[in-house]
Amino acid sequence: MNLQHLEYFISVAHTENFSASARMLSVSQPALSKSISGLEETLGVPLFEKYGRNVRLTEYGRIFATYAAAAINELNAGKTELTNTLMKNSRRLSFAVPTGINIFWENNLVNDFSKQQPDMNVGIYRMDYDDMLLAIKRDLVDYGICFEENVAVGDADLNKIHVGYYCMGALVSSKSELAQKDYVSFKELADKVMITPEDGAKEHFRKFIMNHTGNSEQRFDACDWSDLFNKVENDEGVYVCARNGNAWVSSLRSKLLLISDASACRNMYLICNKYKKVSPAMESFKSYIKAAYRSKE
Repeated sequence: MNLQHLEYFISVAHTENFSASARMLSVSQPALSKSISGLEETLGVPLFEKYGRNVRLTEYGRIFATYAAAAINELNAGKTELTNTLMKNSRRLSFAVPTGINIFWENNLVNDFSKQQPDMNVGIYRMDYDDMLLAIKRDLVDYGICFEENVAVGDADLNKIHVGYYCMGALVSSKSELAQKDYVSFKELADKVMITPEDGAKEHFRKFIMNHTGNSEQRFDACDWSDLFNKVENDEGVYVCARNGNAWVSSLRSKLLLISDASACRNMYLICNKYKKVSPAMESFKSYIKAAYRSKE
């Protein structure tokens, strides 16, 4: 017994005529008769009896019709619920970024993407690299974002997709002598105070900067996000951040310079579960990342 048997049965019960039901269902009359006969054989009772040139339900048929109609209604309600859930999930996206990426960058990423996709429900999670890979494998997040130094996935269940470049820049005050430049090297920043947000990425940022400037005594000024840009604009220090994908910089009085060192521009990858069906939300996010981070400039 399957859904088609039930639909055929309900149709004949309504029309009381095999020929009329066959036309409505776009099937041949022999095929319809065979289906009803098979249903009666499965149930072990006659469902119809002849009534002149038509047919009508037997006592068994009337009992079964109540349950068959209820079953079809329930199944249709289930199909509707599945469709609604699919539509809702198609506008839901979750992704993870590794610890060490500053919160402002990831929030800016979400905000910019959400402006382009205002009906999208976006969730972002920060976690260690190994935990991020495990979350992707367990289908807890759709994507993970990672960079060159930690892209060695080495797992047959995961795919890595190159989507562009994460290029670093130096945000300097318009009053700074560096503001006359378009490019700056890490060595030129070695004697500058580095403004850093007071968040979980602070220590990672310190190590990164000192490794690249070569100054183990580099000075840092950690502050809240609300003060960071004021400090830069007042020429109290330099803030190193992502240069591309940062349209917000145009609203500041400061200038964002490109850091010219090759190590300041890293490949960016999306990592996803190889066996996960790519949703419209995932496809939209991948297209957004590729457009925002495709250039090294």
